Amino acid sequence: MNKSIRTIALLVAGLSFATPTLASDAMELKTADREVLGTRDIEAGHFSQGIVKLERALQHANHSFGRAPALINLCVAHAALGELDKADRYCNEAVETGIDAGLAYNNRAVVNCLRGRLDACVGDLEKAGQIQPRNPVVQRNIQRLRSKKQVAANS
Repeated sequence: MNKSIRTIALLVAGLSFATPTLASDAMELKTADREVLGTRDIEAGHFSQGIVKLERALQHANHSFGRAPALINLCVAHAALGELDKADRYCNEAVETGIDAGLAYNNRAVVNCLRGRLDACVGDLEKAGQIQPRNPVVQRNIQRLRSKKQVAANS
């Protein structure tokens, strides 16, 4: 099945949300590549519905391979809702699984940026870039972060 690539863009500087349209300076979160119950809800912007389904799917997953996509998507949904403590928790759990690590690091980087943890954001994006050097979402986020750092250095 050909799954469409959907991202959720967050304006990091102002903590305002631009979902699902992409603002030019927005950092992007990405749902898991593997389909899990609730993914399409998240991609459609129905975050609360998606969260309920994903939490149910997470309860039934008994190994890291099954848990990873639900954790990644829960991270995205909670970040989009501005629930950064919950997003942080799910992002950390997704990274710990070691499954879909590039995507998990990318999403955790965005949450770290939203929380004002610039060093952690940079570190996670660099790790995501090492794991998935050709992932367009990761590369756009790295480029945006470099641009923001350059603007800050010049002002």
